[in-house]
Parts: sequence; structure tokens; C-alpha cells
Amino acid sequence: MQNYTKEQIQALTKDEIRALKSEQIKALEPWQIKALVLYKTRALTQVQIRALEPEQIQALRQNELLNTVDQVLEASKINPALIQLLSVDEIQALTEIQIMSLESDQIQALSPWQIKALTEYQIKALTTEQIDALWLWQIRALEPEQIQALRQNELLNTVDRVLSLSKQNPYLMLLTKDEIRALRPDQIEALEAWQIRYLTEGQIQALTEIQISALTEIQIKALEQLQIQSLRPEQIRALTSGQIEALTTEHIRALRQNNALKTKEQVLEVSKQNPCLITLLSVDEIRALTAGQFKVLTAGQLAALTEEQLSILKILGEDKILLLQPDQRNALKANIAKIQALKRRNLELDEPGSPRPDTSSAVQSTSWVDSSGRDQKRRCTSLPPRLP
Repeated sequence: MQNYTKEQIQALTKDEIRALKSEQIKALEPWQIKALVLYKTRALTQVQIRALEPEQIQALRQNELLNTVDQVLEASKINPALIQLLSVDEIQALTEIQIMSLESDQIQALSPWQIKALTEYQIKALTTEQIDALWLWQIRALEPEQIQALRQNELLNTVDRVLSLSKQNPYLMLLTKDEIRALRPDQIEALEAWQIRYLTEGQIQALTEIQISALTEIQIKALEQLQIQSLRPEQIRALTSGQIEALTTEHIRALRQNNALKTKEQVLEVSKQNPCLITLLSVDEIRALTAGQFKVLTAGQLAALTEEQLSILKILGEDKILLLQPDQRNALKANIAKIQALKRRNLELDEPGSPRPDTSSAVQSTSWVDSSGRDQKRRCTSLPPRLP
């Protein structure tokens, strides 16, 4: 298209202009861009406008119907994408009346750098309808000072209002860390899975251990990998057995990227406080346990091993089992017996006509007998003791 004459450029139809790829737009000479008549520029898409180079934008703005801010604002009512032709200085110079007169489509067409350019005064001028029109990526582009200004709108000036509106829009990320920490467990549990995905890494880290333990398995499954990786060590120790079981392969991979769980030794150490975390060890890591590491496993850790992990121990033979103390062996035997009982029960339930019990309130527990002979029972769904 670089060989197109002014007449050929002007002869392009709206459909032909819309069909141009970003590379073709970038390849146009400034004089070719300038040759576009106004009603043809209205055919440009957001993707095409974002592909324009600075000198091309400058050429487009030389069009007699696009060379002032008011003209761009007027033209963008027909094609909202044209609002992206405004520079940072022009955006910041928009008056309160100009901001308030922007239609929802024009607000949604603002680019990330234009959103970041909005002053606190302009943010405060946004109407309820305009705020409601913001895209997720536009909210994510807001700076902390802009968020503070946005929260002054009566639509979002209390936590309850943010929570209420976040059921339809991604406003949950507007809550401060202090506001996140102050949420009650029942408020956490009430969040939909898709709302959980909108929590920023900073907000995830702000959750208390009690709040973490209040997350449902569905909410845990909804977490993004970056959210999982951002968990603090204290939060990881607060994960329940049900939550750990709900983790996908990608989640576990992300969790093991956390600085507190990168090595086998770190998992062994953390799982002394929360035995359920030992299930994060792969079969290869279980197989690679040294005699020294194996014999210091706590009764709780041995009682929490999965069937797959136990199968590796069986392959390793009795030599390692003999390294254990009586309370450790009792915990291991109890775990094996529990798994075998569950398997038998599942086989019985698979038989035609077998009644299915209600397991909605079942709580997985880890039981063992300590060296003093006292029965110990730890509900993996309870909050583990916090390390000093």
C-alpha cells in the first residue's frame, strides 16, 4: 500500500479500511494517512489506531476535522476509538464538563496510558454511568492516587458498596489492604469464584491466615497461578487439606515456585506445622528422601501421606520403616488402614443400589499416637499454629 496514490487512498471503502491489518497501517506514509477524509477515518478500529506511529497520528490530526480536541471528541462519538488520538497533555487538559460529557463507549475506548494520565480531579468528575463502564484492564491501569479519588464517588465510598457492586463489576480490586484484612470470614466465603480472580497480588498477601482458611475449595480452584505464587509462608501453612486437594497441577507447580516451598527440605520443614502440606511432595521427592530425613518425619506428616506417596514407601522396602519410632509406625499404619478402608467403602458404594451417604459436612482428619502414648488428632481443616 505504500505505492498507493492519494486518489487510491481516498478511493478505499470503509470496509476495505477496516480490513487493513496493523502491519499495513504502520506501513502507510504520513501523507497517505493525511489523505484519509474524515468519514473514512471513522472506520478505523481501536487495533488500527493503536498501531499508528506518532508521526502518523500527527498527520491524522492535521485533518481539518480532527485538529482540535473538541473535534476529536465529537468524531469519537461516532467512532469511540478516535479518542485515542488525544495526547497525554490533551487528556489532562480536559475540563470537568468535557469529562462528564463523555459517553460510555468513549470511556471504554480510552487506552491504558490515557487512563493513567487522568488527574485525581478528573477521576472525581466521572459519573456513576462512566465508572460502571470501565473495563477490568482500565481499572488495573489506575494508580493508587487515582483509586483513592475513585473511591470518593458515592458509588464506591464504603466497603459494603464495593462488595455489592463487585458482584457485577471488577471493583473488588479497589479495596485497600486494610479493608481486605478487615473482611469477615463469611464475607470472604460469599465471594464468587470469578471475583476471587480479580484480587491483586497485594490483596492476596493482605489476607489473614483465618481468611485463607475460610476460602472454599471452589474459590481456591479459581485462584490464578500468580496469586498462588504470591502467598506468604504463614498463609501457606494455613491451607487446609481440602484446599490442598482442590489445587490443580498448575496450582501445585505455582505453589512450589513460592520462596517458602521451592525445595523438598522447605516442604518438609513447613509441613511439620501443617502436615497436610507434605502432600505437595512429588513421588520422586518421596523416593529421594534420605534415611536421615525419613526417620525424623513427624507422626502427623506420616499420617498425612497420600496413597501415591505411600506406594513409593512400600517400594523402598522395610529397611526405612524400621528406622521409625513406635509412634511414627503407628501413625503410618493408621494412615494405610484409613486409605484401605476408604477404598473398600468406595467399592461398596459403586455396587448398584448402594445408598450414598451425605459427606457434605465430612472433615478429613489426621490421627496418630505420640511417643507418650496419647492419642493425637489434627483436623487439617483447622488453622495450624503460627511459627514464631
